[in-house]
Order: sequence, then C-alpha cells, then structure tokens
Amino acid sequence: MYFSYFVVHTDSPIQSVSELNEELLFGINGSDSLSGCHSIRFWLHGTKRDHRKYAFFQTGGHAKTLMHIANGTLDCGAIDIVCLLRLVQETPEVWRKIRVLTDTVLGPYPAQPITISGHDEHRSALIDGFQQIPEKTMAKAFVSRFEPIPYDTYDDIKRLFQDTKYLQLTIIDVSNLQTFKKKTAI
Repeated sequence: MYFSYFVVHTDSPIQSVSELNEELLFGINGSDSLSGCHSIRFWLHGTKRDHRKYAFFQTGGHAKTLMHIANGTLDCGAIDIVCLLRLVQETPEVWRKIRVLTDTVLGPYPAQPITISGHDEHRSALIDGFQQIPEKTMAKAFVSRFEPIPYDTYDDIKRLFQDTKYLQLTIIDVSNLQTFKKKTAI
C-alpha cells in the first residue's frame, strides 16, 4: 500500500488541499500514473469538483513535477510517498523549495502487482525469489516486504477507475504553459 500527497512551492499561499482550485496549474507525471495523475482524478471526483475547469501539464515523472513546482512553473502536483522520501535524500535543494500539504492523503492505493502467475510452482518460485532480496537492497527502494495478495485487493481501485472513466483531464502543451501562467497571475 502507498499514498500520495499534494505538493506546492514553499512560497505558495495555499495552506490546505481544500484551497486547491481551478486557477492553479497542476502537474501530472503521465496519464498512466496512479499516484501522480489518477489520484488527482479520484480527488476531483470525490470532492465533486468540475474537472473541466482545471488545467494540467504532463511532466513525465514525479521528479520533473517536483522540479517544476520548485521552479515556480507549476503550482502543485500529487507525489507518492516513496518519491518524497527519495527527494529528501537525493535532492535536498528541491525539497527545501516545496511544501507537502499533509491535511489530505490521496489513497491508500494497492501497490501495482509485480507479476501474476496462475501456476502454483511458478508462484512459489517467484515468492521464494522475492524473499531472497537482501534487506539493504529493499531499503534503497523503500520496500519493507513482498507478499502474495488476493486478487480482490484491487476491487476498490477497479471501481474508482470505473466511476471516473468520464473524467478526462485538460492537458495543456508546452507552448501554452507561459500563457496559462500569465493568465492566472492577473
């Protein structure tokens, strides 16, 4: 299981997630990112906000979203906890320029399955292999353990995707990025 949090620049007047609004430019990692895109879609749906009024810029990854927020190009984004922990260790200069809004947690979301096997012997071999990974290696990836999970673990997230399939994000392209920022600064 893991979580995401909304992140803003340290100088942002935004103090809580409830203040995030359609005047802001949100960063998303990519359209396939659960923690950095779909979590925002689920939040819009759950808070009954009109998604058509919000604008998004696709950055290509959590680290890029964080850089854009730190540089002031983006107003906010959703970042998973593992990436935030890595940021503290690997890029403290960026960490000092962002603020995590901790009043709302996006998730929990089940971790994506590493593999699925319908054959008992293959499944046992996979579990064995994952249990042999050294603790030091797992710590570098912020993984505490691997364990087999039942298929119904994903039922809630499947429902969320079904309930939000209508919700398409308005993605602005790079050429409109500065225009958007000037328009909302007025």
